[in-house]
Amino acid sequence: MNDLISILLKEAICRLRNSGIRDPVGDSRKLLAHALGISKKDLIMVEPASISEEIRADFISLIELREGSKPVSQILGFRSFWGRDFHINENVLDPRPETETIINRALKRKFEKVLDLGTGSGIIIITLLLERQSAIGQAVDISNSALKVAAKNIKKFNLHDRVSILNSNWCEGVHDKFDLIVANPPYIDRNRNDQYDQSIISWEPEIALFSNNKGLGAYLAIAQQLRFVLKDTGVAIFEIGYDQALKVSKIFQNEGYRASVFKDLANKDRVIEVTF
Repeated sequence: MNDLISILLKEAICRLRNSGIRDPVGDSRKLLAHALGISKKDLIMVEPASISEEIRADFISLIELREGSKPVSQILGFRSFWGRDFHINENVLDPRPETETIINRALKRKFEKVLDLGTGSGIIIITLLLERQSAIGQAVDISNSALKVAAKNIKKFNLHDRVSILNSNWCEGVHDKFDLIVANPPYIDRNRNDQYDQSIISWEPEIALFSNNKGLGAYLAIAQQLRFVLKDTGVAIFEIGYDQALKVSKIFQNEGYRASVFKDLANKDRVIEVTF
């Protein structure tokens, strides 16, 4: 790695560390690679002459955004999920690694028709359709701004003939039945939002993060609507908060469903599977 790259990274890392950023080294490398239009692994091969004043200024601007706690995915405009890069902006939830637990569980099932409730950027349904080439689906969200991001990702992966998008409040506007239903609904209790990292959640849409009824409002609504959109032999897989397993299970059991809870790679309760 040339001296100029080392100097730029050292200064950026110091600034981000002083701002309390959790991964100042990784974030600095990602942002410098982005400013240079290369991958992180190619930083060691950059020639000093290729780093113009314009590139240096762009990099400093990116670091300033990160100092203000703007998520790296929003700065870059994409987030990697299940090995693919998806368009992301401030109108959708920034995908977390633990959401891949939904994908892991879903791919253990046979399915041909998928419904993604609260699709956001579309990462869940797009990943499932790319992994299961015979399947089709519908992506639903109450936010038109989110659906625009989902549509952009659907176009990127050339899935426009296999997935439709619908503006709807959960299942209300859905008029079909599916053998797989997935969702990562909002589950943060509005009255407990002070327990979460404000520098992270303040950059994402409230509607994708917070729910009423102690964080259970979305599950209560979906549980009442689910029988109208889930096939008798189908399964619904929902992400949950690590401490919500018993309460969410009870919500669906009260509606006559069976519920099973599965852990993520950190050994925390993360998804619930619901069947008739």
